[in-house]
Amino acid sequence: MAGSVAALPAAAKEGVQATLLSRIPAHPRAGTRLEVSWRLFSIGPHHRRVPFTAGAIVLRLRSATGSTSNESFASSAGHGIFRASVVVPKGGLGRIQIGMRGWTSGPDGTHRSDMLFPITNAPAIDLGRVSIPASGRETQWLVILTAAIPLLLALGLAAFFVRKRERLGQALGRLPSSGSRPSR
Repeated sequence: MAGSVAALPAAAKEGVQATLLSRIPAHPRAGTRLEVSWRLFSIGPHHRRVPFTAGAIVLRLRSATGSTSNESFASSAGHGIFRASVVVPKGGLGRIQIGMRGWTSGPDGTHRSDMLFPITNAPAIDLGRVSIPASGRETQWLVILTAAIPLLLALGLAAFFVRKRERLGQALGRLPSSGSRPSR
């Protein structure tokens, strides 16, 4: 009986989702403080949203470079709505994570192991802003492929129209089919 009671809180967290209620700027500068609010819920009977409340809810902003992150504990406004204030990390905003702070213990000791909730309306992050160093060889192939695409498209269109013209001529009886020889 005690084992099933202990499992209930863990099972209650399964299926929890987050929906952002705040507008997140597209390109916030590092060091900018963001005030973020969101709703946590699960889907209950009759496909209705059931508010989820718990302690130790965390908002984490990961940098666009993946090297740093900043986080803040959330305060509950009731009915599954949470708020937190967090600073955009060095490197800019790369990813938003919402979860419940947790820990795991094993042979290597105790380590942080947060349960992250999927965000139903997570903003798209513009990865084009992140500069990724490329070797000269990778850059060379990128230039070649970029130049080749319009040429390949033009050749494909030309082949399409030549074939279309041949079929039209064959249909009108003006051109011999490609498999037949002209008569002498």
